[in-house]
Parts: sequence; structure tokens; C-alpha cells
Amino acid sequence: MGNIGIKSRQVALGGVISALCIALLFLGGAANLTIVVPMAAGALIMLVAVEVGKGPALCAWVAVSALALLITPNRVVALTFALLYGYYPIAKQKLERLPRKTVEYACKLLIFNAGTLAAVFIAIFVFGASETVQGIWGRLDMDPWFALILGNVLVGSFACVVYDRLLTQCYMLYIERYRQKLFRGAKWGS
Repeated sequence: MGNIGIKSRQVALGGVISALCIALLFLGGAANLTIVVPMAAGALIMLVAVEVGKGPALCAWVAVSALALLITPNRVVALTFALLYGYYPIAKQKLERLPRKTVEYACKLLIFNAGTLAAVFIAIFVFGASETVQGIWGRLDMDPWFALILGNVLVGSFACVVYDRLLTQCYMLYIERYRQKLFRGAKWGS
């Protein structure tokens, strides 16, 4: 009987945080906060991973991504969450267990840049933003596609370092200051 109560609390916590993520992505899409809102929603997914485990966090990420792609007014917000900021906090936990820091950071940069480029190419080829790319990068004296990829790798690498540090700070703040106040020793059973 106790195991059913733990599972119920896990599902409830995952559902509440998923609903908060959807609301955040919806409002962020309406306000055109393309980067900040998916980052914040990813930090919420990190709470699911911390409290109930990686499996439920992955389920929450998939559910939020699918719903966000269907209902948010700005598909780019949903896309950046789905392909980058939503799963990165879960992957971060796994990558930080690697024995060598150089391998850890190389994997983080690879995951982040692959997600960034995938989101950009889907936005261009699926959502039809190729004219925007030509307009922005066409002014440079180089191939606009090369400039786009180079710019995303440079900006993506910087964003990866910043987001990784922000997630670490959010995690520490949550564990040290808010976890006990919010859950008062609840046993989630990870």
C-alpha cells in the first residue's frame, strides 16, 4: 500500500511540474521570450529528475514537448525546449558522473550544439524561416549557411556554458534553501 502512495505522489509531482512548464512555454511564446522561457522550463524538468528520477523526468519532457508543439503560439519556443533545454538538465546529471572533466564538457558542448543546430534547421526547413536566414546572414561576405552554422556553434557554446552554470546554481539553491520547505521530508522514492 505504501508503494502506491509513493507512485501517486511521483505522478502528481510530475503532472504539476509538467503543467507549469506548459503554462510557462505558452505564456513565453505569446510574449516572444524564445530563449529565457525554455531555459526556465528546463530547470523545472530538473526538479522532476531530482525528486522522482530520470525516467519520470524524461516522460515529463516528452509530454511537455509534444503538448507545447501543439498548443503554443510560438513554435520556436516549443522547439528549443523540445530539442535542447528540456532534456539537457537530465543529460547533465548523467554527464557529470563521467570520470574526466574534459570528456564531460566535450559531451555537453556536443549535445548542446547538436540541439541548437537541429532546432535552427527545423525552424528553417519546417517552419519556413529561410528568408530570415538569407536576410540576416546574407549581408556578410560569406555563405549564409556557413555563417549560420558558425554563429550557432559559437553562440551555442557560450549559451551551453552559461546554462550549465545556471542549472548548477538553481540546483544548489533548491537543495540548500527550498527543498525542505517545499516537501518537508516527503519520500518520493526515486
